[in-house]
Amino acid sequence: MTCKKLLYYLTAPIIFGVFSLILGQDRSYDLAGYHYYNAFAFLNNKTSIDFSVAGAQGFLNPILDIPYYYLNQITHPAFVGFIFGFLNGFLILLLYKIIEIVISHNKKHYHKNLILFLSVVGCLTPNFLSSLGNSLGDNITSLFILFSLYLLILNFKLYENKIIILIHSRIFLFVFGTILYHWSC
Repeated sequence: MTCKKLLYYLTAPIIFGVFSLILGQDRSYDLAGYHYYNAFAFLNNKTSIDFSVAGAQGFLNPILDIPYYYLNQITHPAFVGFIFGFLNGFLILLLYKIIEIVISHNKKHYHKNLILFLSVVGCLTPNFLSSLGNSLGDNITSLFILFSLYLLILNFKLYENKIIILIHSRIFLFVFGTILYHWSC
């Protein structure tokens, strides 16, 4: 991969990382209420000792909270916000690739600016921007879902092979296991 192409792929993640820094440190109710404690309790075997410290949310799956908790333990919170914003920036690349594949199959001539516009608009929704670079996990979960969708669309003709379907279903099961809130630790 050339340096120019690498810079092309990293532009959106860097922009979203910097925008996350501008937004500032995560101060959401969810972080204060249970995201931080759930990861702490899970990593320190407190789930069987402390009961319902975080209320009903204390029984949520802590897998998405562990990276955020761990990074906050070893580095500055602003850097953690940049890292999570950086990761959120890859959603534009995934949207771009998905839209490019879908449009190219439907039209022989398509304009790259249209694809870029649609992918940027897809990442400028209020829900996306409100969880940019913080502990909510919606944008991180979207990475797994869109990556799996990208692989499905990319390899659409190969789906006679049952192994590929099995791999994609496992990715979806992992993601849904992290977002189903009625599952306990």
